[in-house]
Amino acid sequence: MHVIYGVKEDNTRELLLLEVNPKESHNVWGEYFEKLQKKGVDHVDLVVSDGLPGLSDTARFQFPGSYFQRCVVHKQRNVLNKVRPRDKQALAYDIKEVFNNLDSNSTLEGAKIKSDTFCRMWEKSYPNVVKSLQTEDINNYFTYIDYPVEVRRMIYTTNSIESLNRQIRRVTKTKVTFDKAENLLDLTFMIIKNFEANNWQKFPVHAFNNWPKKHT
Repeated sequence: MHVIYGVKEDNTRELLLLEVNPKESHNVWGEYFEKLQKKGVDHVDLVVSDGLPGLSDTARFQFPGSYFQRCVVHKQRNVLNKVRPRDKQALAYDIKEVFNNLDSNSTLEGAKIKSDTFCRMWEKSYPNVVKSLQTEDINNYFTYIDYPVEVRRMIYTTNSIESLNRQIRRVTKTKVTFDKAENLLDLTFMIIKNFEANNWQKFPVHAFNNWPKKHT
C-alpha cells in the first residue's frame, strides 16, 4: 500500500493519494504524481522520501521547481547494516554527526567537510559505505540545511509518515485478510483521517515564511 501525504501552507496535513500496488518503482510513483496533477496539485515545494532509485528525478520532472530530501534515518540504518558489530557504536556516532546540521550556523559546505572527514576515517575498513557517500545523489540528503531551523528535524527524515504507517499497521494487523483491496483502502482511509485530526497542529508552517534560503 502506497501513501502520499502532504503538509499545506495553512498548517493542515492531507492525504493526497492512497493506492494498493504490488510493485514499487520510480515509474509507479511517476504515475501517482500524474494522478495528483490531474486532481489539481500544481505545485510541490519539497518531496521527502526514502532512497528509492530514480524517484528524485521523477519528482523533479513531474513537479518542476520542487526540491527533494532523501531520508537521513534510512541512510544511517542502511550504512549500519553493512558494519561489523565491533565498529557499530563508533561508526554510528560518526555518521550521525555528518547529518547533524540542525543549528543556524550549519551550512552545506560544513556538512560536506564532515562527510569528507567521515570518509577518510572509514574508507579502509568500509570502502562500500564510503562510496555510498561520494555519489552525486548525496546532496539530496542535505537539502534540509537550506530550510529554517524550526523544521529541519521534521523534513530530514520520513518520520512523519512513518508514524502514520505505524498507526496503519497497528490496526490492519488485527485482520488476517481482506476480501477486497477496497476494504483495506476504506479502513486505512479512516485511520488516516483520524491521524490528520490529531496531528494537524504539530508542523510549524509559519517557519517557512522565508524558505528556502538557497539551493545548489
